[in-house]
Amino acid sequence: MRFIWQPQPGVVQVVSSGALFRAGVLLNSGEAIERLAGVDTVLFDKTGTLTESTPRLRAVHKFAGEEDVLALAAGLELDSRHPLARAFDSAAAIDIGARLLHPGRGIEGYRDGARLRLGRADFAAGRVDDDALWLGRDGEALARFEIEHALRADAAPTVAQLRAQGLRVRVASGDATDAVQRACMQLGVEDWESRLLPPDKLALLRTLQEGGHRVLAVGDGLNDAPLLAGADVAAAIGGGSALAKRSAGLLLAG
Repeated sequence: MRFIWQPQPGVVQVVSSGALFRAGVLLNSGEAIERLAGVDTVLFDKTGTLTESTPRLRAVHKFAGEEDVLALAAGLELDSRHPLARAFDSAAAIDIGARLLHPGRGIEGYRDGARLRLGRADFAAGRVDDDALWLGRDGEALARFEIEHALRADAAPTVAQLRAQGLRVRVASGDATDAVQRACMQLGVEDWESRLLPPDKLALLRTLQEGGHRVLAVGDGLNDAPLLAGADVAAAIGGGSALAKRSAGLLLAG
């Protein structure tokens, strides 16, 4: 008589978890493995996910006053986990009170009775939205910061491997159109969306799911939390926000 051993689901999860751990992937949910097998679409965030977590400040343009605009920007971004915050030197930060994050738009705070905002041009300074980060005081532009985001060295190979497996790759980003287009051209990704707020990303996900697709979402920031929570499977970058990591079934530790 020949006996054939069939592993139980719990054993499979333990073995799979060990293999993923050795590959630098932490498993937050056992169901993530089962759902991963049915995925046909991968939806990536851009900044901090496909790009390096530390951006480079390429240029600063001042418009008014003698204020240290870099110190003001650093003060607004102090303790922020958004990748853009790493473009400013926290050691030079000026104390700014009552800071409030506006997901997908920017951050505001108050100093000497004036409202300061750092973020999109239309949000911070009442200017036409572009590919830069703007600093404004009471709606008046103080400075424009040009930020450079380098793609991760493994971003293009990762996209190529996913496509080779028959998966559809898309990018959903809150960044300006020009920046997203440049990155996606380098990656060979044709399906992308720019200037998406967190509800917009979730709406895109729901549209894909309603069309019969099973989606793996990959992100790192607070803005990605609703997307990660709603995806069939979610993977968060290890250096990302705590909320993003709590919303994901898989954690990329590398």
